[in-house]
Amino acid sequence: MRVRFHHPMIDRKFYPLLVLWVLLATVPGLYVTLGGAGHFGTDTEIGGTALIAWIGGWLAQFAAFFWLMSLARKQNMLWWFVSAGGTWAVDWVTPVSPILLVACPLAIVATAVWIGVAQHEYESLEEHGIRAGGVVLQVYQPMMNVVINGVYIKRKLRLRVERSDGAAPYEAFYNGLFMLGEIPSTGDRLPLLVDPANPQHFQYDDTTGAA
Repeated sequence: MRVRFHHPMIDRKFYPLLVLWVLLATVPGLYVTLGGAGHFGTDTEIGGTALIAWIGGWLAQFAAFFWLMSLARKQNMLWWFVSAGGTWAVDWVTPVSPILLVACPLAIVATAVWIGVAQHEYESLEEHGIRAGGVVLQVYQPMMNVVINGVYIKRKLRLRVERSDGAAPYEAFYNGLFMLGEIPSTGDRLPLLVDPANPQHFQYDDTTGAA
């Protein structure tokens, strides 16, 4: 069985887009908070330039983040939460406290670093990984089925990993997104790339068919 994953190709736009997202998520709010749209405080009536900057910035950063995640090799729900809530915090909370003025943008930057490191790890694995076959031993049924982009669904698999370099087979777990109607079954075999330095770190190999 050939299983199609939600597994976008690496794109050179990823890292510049990551920087763009950070700027869109922080600059509009900081611009207003630091007086770019006039004096602003907790008792100030919001409107005009400030409102446009906040709403426009939020929509722009979310569009950039959605594009970024379409290129990402890994997904994490916390990242989406930061994109939705972190920018809101920069806009509405930072005027209240100087501490929050620093902490909220730093949280967005830290999330961007997390995303970038995760992307780099996957790129490194694709360059140096060892080919292997993963035999599906068990498919775990979640309490709730969450459909992503209308066509993908998340599943956790227990695999027996058989490496091409002759290393002894071992069991490992894989969390991934699968096309609706094409979720692996027990006994299916998936092509993998395994990190030679960490056998528990591997990913689906979309450059070849199942072994």
